Amino acid sequence: MYSWEKIFSQIKKYRRELFLGHLFAVLATAVSIPTPLFLPLLVDEVLLNKPGVFVHTYQKFFGEGNPVTYTITALVIVVVMRFMFFVFNALQSKIFTKISKSVTYSIR
Repeated sequence: MYSWEKIFSQIKKYRRELFLGHLFAVLATAVSIPTPLFLPLLVDEVLLNKPGVFVHTYQKFFGEGNPVTYTITALVIVVVMRFMFFVFNALQSKIFTKISKSVTYSIR
């Protein structure tokens, strides 16, 4: 008969994997949270002509720009962040699936 104590003792064998899985989960969340905030930021700073953090950062790296270059830059940033989110999410799922399959197999 299995108890929660025995199951947790089996899970403890995967401490490193659990840590990495949780790390990828936190990174995926950290990357996904600011993604929907870029478009309102872009509208406020570019279309309403109120330069802020985004425009000033862009000008530090690339010099003067126009609304098209600001929009393309924001699009590239959002696409890269979404790609990173999917990579972190896939790694997290792979790690936790591996752990759960191993523990389930040992219970059977």
